[in-house]
Amino acid sequence: MFTHAWKLVLSLALLGVALAGASFAFASGGSTASATPQTFKVFDHTVRSHNIDVDNSHSFSIGDEFIFTDQLWNADRTQRVGKLHGVCTVVSHTTAHCAETAHLHGGTLEGAGDINGDAARVRQPITGGTGTFIGATGEFRIHQLSENNSMVTVVITG
Repeated sequence: MFTHAWKLVLSLALLGVALAGASFAFASGGSTASATPQTFKVFDHTVRSHNIDVDNSHSFSIGDEFIFTDQLWNADRTQRVGKLHGVCTVVSHTTAHCAETAHLHGGTLEGAGDINGDAARVRQPITGGTGTFIGATGEFRIHQLSENNSMVTVVITG
């Protein structure tokens, strides 16, 4: 059930979150803490990915992994704001668990969670960060635009 598009959706979502977090941190003087949620849209583009088929079944099955690298851009796609690295492990017939790190100016944002392989829209929690993103919480709302591209709405709540 997993397709190349599934991997792209996940990676794009994470990139979008990273970009949104970066925009918020710089706009607010480097602090992600806020009394009200801050929302941003970012563009995520997958530039490299590799599948690891642990059982040589030629399909996604439990234990298989894919590793990816994405470029992060502002929502207008005029300025590159960082990069994203991630690893996803298939944990059931329809689900993979993914962990990603977005490298941005001023620090990193972390995301992790389960992704449904057939979903064109995904939500994933922000699990923390470093530098100007220490203590960041919230979620990434990912909307797949194409196989390698996604628009991500980043909601930082803390």
